[in-house]
Amino acid sequence: MSPFNGALAKALERHVGTDAAVKARAPFSFRDGDLISNLLVDAGFKIARHEPLVLERRFIDLRAQIMALPIETDLRDAGADVTNKVVEEVADALSRYDKEGVLHVPQEAHLFVAAV
Repeated sequence: MSPFNGALAKALERHVGTDAAVKARAPFSFRDGDLISNLLVDAGFKIARHEPLVLERRFIDLRAQIMALPIETDLRDAGADVTNKVVEEVADALSRYDKEGVLHVPQEAHLFVAAV
């Protein structure tokens, strides 16, 4: 899981609830490269290349990034004080990725080159 989504899910679990935390984890629920590869082959694709990647997400405005996610409604419903606590906790958890005020957070992904 992405350090960003992991930190966000923990903060949401603590301050908003389980449903919001599940939403934060959802983008990383299907990340097993072997499983994805097998599904592609089962669907008739021939895999020319499968490459695990580590991408770097940059967060200039962490609050704006958080509020652009599906959990925005959960945070607005919880109120400004809770939203501030969540943003602060995520910022603290990601502080080691701070480079001159911009967060550079790693995120694992898979690149598949495949054809029918």
